[in-house]
Amino acid sequence: MSGGHFDYSNDIACREIFGWNINCDYGERGFSRSKLARRLDPLEDKVMSELVFDVFCVLHSYDWYASSDTCVETYRADVQHFKDKWLKSMRGKRAKEIVDDELEEVRKKLYLAFGEEAPNDPT
Repeated sequence: MSGGHFDYSNDIACREIFGWNINCDYGERGFSRSKLARRLDPLEDKVMSELVFDVFCVLHSYDWYASSDTCVETYRADVQHFKDKWLKSMRGKRAKEIVDDELEEVRKKLYLAFGEEAPNDPT
């Protein structure tokens, strides 16, 4: 039935917060969009925006599993991905990823401000 266990309220809430430009999903399709969620920053805190989007992806995964559209292994893998990302390594690796990603965005914007295209290699 393609989801619907929560009467689509989880997907509707995600769209209300993040807009129509980004959809929560299960697996890599969903979690790969979390950087975009951070850039959209609807909660005016980039880390919280990314975290909330990832929670919506886990809810979407459960929704599809509970509706028999995906298997329990898919849902469990998404839960584990979320836990690994947010509950184990926020200090250290995760913080470094966020800082490096934000610095890359600033770098691109600065090159654009000078009318230049950013080189692929920052060194």
